Amino acid sequence: AENGSFIINGAERVVVNQLIRSPGIYFDEEESDSSNVLYKFKIIPNRGSWLEFGFDSSDMIYVRIDKRRKIPATSLLRALGYETDEEIMEIFDNEEIIKTTLEKDNTSNEKEALIEIFRRLRPSEPPTERNTRQLIQRLLFDPRRYDLARVGRYKINRKLRFEERILDKIAAQKIVNPKNNKIIVKAEEKINQKMFSAIREAGIEKVKVLNSENETITVFNEKDESLMPIVDKISDEIDEKIIGMTIAEDIIVPETGEVICAVGSELTSDLLYKIKEYKEEIKVKKGSSLTKEDIVGSLRYLVNLYRGVGYTDDIDHLGNRRVKTVGELLQDQFYIGLSRMERVIRERMTIQPDVSAITPQALVNARPLLATIRQFFGSSQLSQFMDQTNPLSEITHKRRLSALGPGGLT
Repeated sequence: AENGSFIINGAERVVVNQLIRSPGIYFDEEESDSSNVLYKFKIIPNRGSWLEFGFDSSDMIYVRIDKRRKIPATSLLRALGYETDEEIMEIFDNEEIIKTTLEKDNTSNEKEALIEIFRRLRPSEPPTERNTRQLIQRLLFDPRRYDLARVGRYKINRKLRFEERILDKIAAQKIVNPKNNKIIVKAEEKINQKMFSAIREAGIEKVKVLNSENETITVFNEKDESLMPIVDKISDEIDEKIIGMTIAEDIIVPETGEVICAVGSELTSDLLYKIKEYKEEIKVKKGSSLTKEDIVGSLRYLVNLYRGVGYTDDIDHLGNRRVKTVGELLQDQFYIGLSRMERVIRERMTIQPDVSAITPQALVNARPLLATIRQFFGSSQLSQFMDQTNPLSEITHKRRLSALGPGGLT
């Protein structure tokens, strides 16, 4: 109705705004039985699987996908393409603490790691190379199943920048601008805001600083760009998930010097077919899906925290919460309804005897979508009968915030 309420089955109802934990990345600490501080973090999407990484009491870094059993984090890194121990150690600048996790990791290459993760997540299904690869791809990198939303992407990018980790820290060695060889920060000098701005403008990717115990810690600057393969390994076709992304580098034909695609252009399938002739991978701005670089960057931050560089987050701070309004709540229900419709349509397509006689009317049935919307308005915790005692109680009901409902407290 025009005053912000909904009339369902003749009764006036209000959908209450929901207060939820904002999508993003959250670092936390807890005390173990032996009184050691154990650091951990969660990557929370708007839609999709939750990832939790952390140290256990034996200093192994574990990962839990969707609150399942713990797996050594190095198994996930191998599954993402960092196969050898040397590659993994190089990512972390040969940090000693990573060796503990590598010793407890039973996998030694990408194939073994994919099978190990598949067994933990789908114990009843037989693992094959194709379905193990597809599982990781669907769970973490498929934009239709995994969505950080703009707010989640913003919070991850902001957290993983090295500003808060190196400001007011002592440089362990001199920091030199690679463009003109000028010294930005001398060894054992405190890094102030002006120096930090010069480090950022110079595009320096890693800085060595001293922690409170005078140990040298490497801090990496995680960028808002990612290297993506143009062709999908499984289907051997152009990877659909990079269509629509923004390119982060000029693509130049080596022989002629012609610019096929400039920085900031949106990738289309035609453009990707052109680029495919010259490049296997392409640098793009990170979208609302997770990337390999996000996982590596957040693990580097975790190691920094273990070494005393970085900060944990307060999950109860209102800056880490956000309000989901009626429109967003309905959008989520539409997504569920359309997913059910898609499943029904796919099933009908497989059982049709004559493919040439198929019509859209025979395949498409809007009933699952309508049932989802009806159920939301009829029985959701957030859909309530409007308080009509007086005009003021109506307004206060519409302004109310609730932490209940899907995604909040249950």
